[in-house]
Amino acid sequence: MSTNLTSALNFATASLKYPPTLFLTIFLYKLAEVNPQAADAFYLQALAAYADNSMNGFLYLSGYPFGKTRDAGEMPAYTIYRVPSGFTPNRTLQRQFVQILLNRARSLLEAPVEAPAAEHGRDPVSEASQIALALTRLQDQIHQSLPDFDGPVEQAKRGMFSLLSQDSQRRVDQLFKGRNQPPRSFDDQVEAAGKQQDADKRDQMLAFAVLGSAAEELDRVIQVAERISDSDVRNKLLGWLFFSRAQAAIKDKRLDDARRLASKVPELDRRAYLYSNIAEESIKQSNDQAQAREILEEVADIVTRAPSTVVTARALLGLAYLYIKIDVNRAIGLLSDAVKCINRLEAPDFSNQYVQIRVEGKTFGFYTGFQTPGFNPENAFREFAKVNYDDAFYQASNFADKPIRALTTLAVAETCLQRALARQKSEKTKKKEKF
Repeated sequence: MSTNLTSALNFATASLKYPPTLFLTIFLYKLAEVNPQAADAFYLQALAAYADNSMNGFLYLSGYPFGKTRDAGEMPAYTIYRVPSGFTPNRTLQRQFVQILLNRARSLLEAPVEAPAAEHGRDPVSEASQIALALTRLQDQIHQSLPDFDGPVEQAKRGMFSLLSQDSQRRVDQLFKGRNQPPRSFDDQVEAAGKQQDADKRDQMLAFAVLGSAAEELDRVIQVAERISDSDVRNKLLGWLFFSRAQAAIKDKRLDDARRLASKVPELDRRAYLYSNIAEESIKQSNDQAQAREILEEVADIVTRAPSTVVTARALLGLAYLYIKIDVNRAIGLLSDAVKCINRLEAPDFSNQYVQIRVEGKTFGFYTGFQTPGFNPENAFREFAKVNYDDAFYQASNFADKPIRALTTLAVAETCLQRALARQKSEKTKKKEKF
């Protein structure tokens, strides 16, 4: 999106052939930051494409027109959306969305359908429940923006509730009240999870408690995470926990704590990324080259064992740059390792500086990530050329990917040209001073 809006919209349009997900709203909000008119136009395309989709999919379109951070339904997977600063909800889009929702409610009243069967121990959310819940959650905003819909919305809500059993009505009411209540404490969430008989729901409640535990003691949070029965969810959640705590420790300049936490991150490329950040911060704080070398070699050991990913490649490039200050020969060796790592990647792409972390259970999904700004091959080779032009040029020629080889070679050449221009300028200045 940042480099070619037309291509971004073409890919987004192609995605409308497939079921909607929470990434649709993420894309819309990101597009609104770049081009609000294009975002509104694409929303109308999506609305037309998904008007007849199940409510489990259609309600992924409920957040954007109202500027909401959450979807209005009880979605298969959810996230907290980041609404752009200064975002203005569009009443025209709101009207279109609500009109489709009311039409769907009217059709359901005319031809009710059976509630879906439970899946993997998960309570189903019927179409009528989803519509009732969405209209309830959006009712206040609809009243403010579209007061002429007050009567139809209230009528549709009553109609949907009339199709629900008493248990389903109570569940819709609990779901609505649950989101509007003040957040519960960590201990309260853990206690509630302990009372839940369904294993999948218990795992979900424990996971959500861990995900919101930034202010809690780490040992206590680990104990809670280890109670999750699904080993895959448990391991991914613990990996995220150690990674996020290590990031916070680096930010707070608690480097010993950061190293201890980073050592527990199971994904080696993410661990290598953390260690490279720790090493960079340590060098800033101390001029002790022996200590710096010790930390950098610790990082190098982890990086060389990590799988070949863009994250690993960035860590190698950053590590090589840090070594320039204390050992140029070692830096060149690490630069060579970075080239080999990148050559092992299929279609390496350094334009995206965001790495996603996914934690998915049977009844929930959690998606977050981290930024990997800083070195890409072009920047790294530009810096190396300032120290050792010949080796930088040689290593650039070893890239298998032609675009990367071209960009890094141009970066090296740029450094050479800048030096030549600086010399010419210096010589002209000396001549003027002489005369």
